[in-house]
Amino acid sequence: MNTNQMTRFTQTARQALSTAHREAVLEQSATIDTRHLLIGLAQVPIGESTAAHVLNGLGITADKLRRMRQADARQSTQLDLSLGVKQTLERATAIAQERGEKGITSAHLLAGVLADDAIPPLLMRMGTTDERVSAALRSLDDWTDSH
Repeated sequence: MNTNQMTRFTQTARQALSTAHREAVLEQSATIDTRHLLIGLAQVPIGESTAAHVLNGLGITADKLRRMRQADARQSTQLDLSLGVKQTLERATAIAQERGEKGITSAHLLAGVLADDAIPPLLMRMGTTDERVSAALRSLDDWTDSH
């Protein structure tokens, strides 16, 4: 994703992406995957992030997600975005456009992450479902990052 496209992301969404990168580095993963992005979304302070508000309200925290590390983490000096994260960013952009919103917020990222096939089993292991997360997100009228 180029710098021009990143300017559409809110500061909170960029913070979630930065945290996802840091999580992947800490795990010595070769790529930033959607689980890392979900950790990033859960890590942003609740008062600043719609996604964190929704996730934490359902008991999904960054700490719980961290405990579900993938066993096949590999060491790499440069991280690439996984195909799932690339698709998530594209979906988040499309969702923001469909909603008529210029900025891409943490809520748009969360909605985009939910479509990744790796996320429903992860959420099930955490005691919830992608449908519950999606319903909680849809119940919010305002998707700005100020919750």
